[in-house]
Amino acid sequence: MIKELDKEKNQNDRADFSFVQNLKTEIRICDNKLDNLLDAKLENSITTEEYAAKKKKILNQKISLVEKLKDFEQKGNRWLERAKNFISEANQAQNIAFGENAEDKAVWLRKVGSNLVLESQKIRFTTNESWKIIEDLPVAPIPARRAGGKKEAEILSYTCVLAVLEKIRTYFKKNP
Repeated sequence: MIKELDKEKNQNDRADFSFVQNLKTEIRICDNKLDNLLDAKLENSITTEEYAAKKKKILNQKISLVEKLKDFEQKGNRWLERAKNFISEANQAQNIAFGENAEDKAVWLRKVGSNLVLESQKIRFTTNESWKIIEDLPVAPIPARRAGGKKEAEILSYTCVLAVLEKIRTYFKKNP
């Protein structure tokens, strides 16, 4: 999953660079328009009312572009890093669950859920939103004998991984 996200990050980095360059170009175009507009006003080619109306329109466009650039630079591909961290943490779940350290288990449970209740020597809790993506997944990969052979099991397992990755990708894109 992380390799797939790394591939996507590389593709996104190229697209992001292009997007940022386009925004910066559009901002420079707005600056040039404002300069030309001021020159036209100073040469008395346009009235004060025409100048004010055009200036307002160009400034609003520039402000919108600057805000898009600022938002993009702040958020960017933050979802990719969060998704990769989620996958790494999820990968540790089995080690922690079958490990001996009770404190690690408690920390893990607080991370993935809330409303922890111990009832009849079993822990019940409400899974946090991001962890609901994987809460119903099987613990172990599909056994080869059930899938009709090792090759088919690998294909089914890979298909399952891609489906889960798509859920993770969708969640973190919506919740950067």
